[in-house]
Amino acid sequence: MPKKLPPNPDELPALQHVKSSNVFAIGYSIRDRKLFVQFRAAGSERPVPGAIYRYDDVPITVWRRFKDAKSKGHFLAAYIKGTYWYMRWTGRTWRPETALRFDSKKKKRLKQLAKKLRDATS
Repeated sequence: MPKKLPPNPDELPALQHVKSSNVFAIGYSIRDRKLFVQFRAAGSERPVPGAIYRYDDVPITVWRRFKDAKSKGHFLAAYIKGTYWYMRWTGRTWRPETALRFDSKKKKRLKQLAKKLRDATS
């Protein structure tokens, strides 16, 4: 079985391990506005790295809130999944997983988050 090639090191930033029951590590590329999330491998009692996903065109304000969130899994589900395009690292390349979809609840939450961020910085 051929060895998996690592993601392009120029594209993938250093990932920071986080304490979470769902997320293993996170990273962000300021230059490219890309968020990287490595999930924990399913079925393991110990924290084992699993699949890596890349979310595109994520504002740095969302990254900062995600990084500081008490619950990474909750923040990811509420503000990132279904809001930004994402791709999964297959071991050789990035593969699109789903189409971007904005449902009305996500739009409302995004507007609320944007307002909170504006209020916090003013």
